[in-house]
Amino acid sequence: MSQQGFLGSNRPLLGKRILVTRPQIQAGELSKPLEVLGATPIEIPTIKIVAPKDSEPLRKACARVTSFDWVVFTSVNGVEAFMNTLLENHPTVEVLKNIRLCAIGPATAACLGRFNLKVDVMPTDHRAEGVSTALRENHVSPGEKILLPRADIARALLPNELRLLGANVTDVTAYRTALPSPKTGIAVKELMHNETVDVVTFTSASTVRNFAKLVGTRTAIALLDNTIVASIGPITANAAKQIGIETSILPRHSTVPALVDAITKFFASSLPPPHSNVR
Repeated sequence: MSQQGFLGSNRPLLGKRILVTRPQIQAGELSKPLEVLGATPIEIPTIKIVAPKDSEPLRKACARVTSFDWVVFTSVNGVEAFMNTLLENHPTVEVLKNIRLCAIGPATAACLGRFNLKVDVMPTDHRAEGVSTALRENHVSPGEKILLPRADIARALLPNELRLLGANVTDVTAYRTALPSPKTGIAVKELMHNETVDVVTFTSASTVRNFAKLVGTRTAIALLDNTIVASIGPITANAAKQIGIETSILPRHSTVPALVDAITKFFASSLPPPHSNVR
């Protein structure tokens, strides 16, 4: 069923106040569709994206990018950091024309598309596990060279799995995730103490961990005890659970559109059925 089909209205989230904790630069990707559906998104990022402490490994990898068989992207942030550095070393993206590209999901693929780059592989499971499976099925050969421009805190699973396939993996930090100002924690507590928040959304493990760091773990658990929590995927939901925060809304696919759809369906299913005239 389309989102517009819920309850005969194209604004099924009317009146719902939803906290968006994504980085400021990416918050609109979630806030805009929620607003179209009638919700009031409240953007308080619990994470910010910053440059690596040492950018030299990424610069060196970009300078010799033609030596790689694959570049594997696991986030939009990775694409943007990589491309910005690449274009400092090379005049155009043509340097990538003979290199196969893998994107973890549609948002990452769309970001590459903005640079006129076509993705060769995108898994149906938009997690590191799905990437390793997709690359294995697409016959990554022993000895092939793979570049992974990722976050500083990215899980070791993907490079480890690729190395088990016999690939030569260069895993470089393209960006870091950092805590925003302590004022962010104050803003979150004031909001949730003084106003109604129907849903708190988390779109990465870092957003939920930083939420807890900013307000304090005990306070985070208390604030979210009677609030609906929506996590973009199982990794994020597991990070929340480790803190003591339960996820109520979990989409089948780890994408922002799927998260919006899951939130919409959650509220549609929780409302009483429409009045019937049948006697």
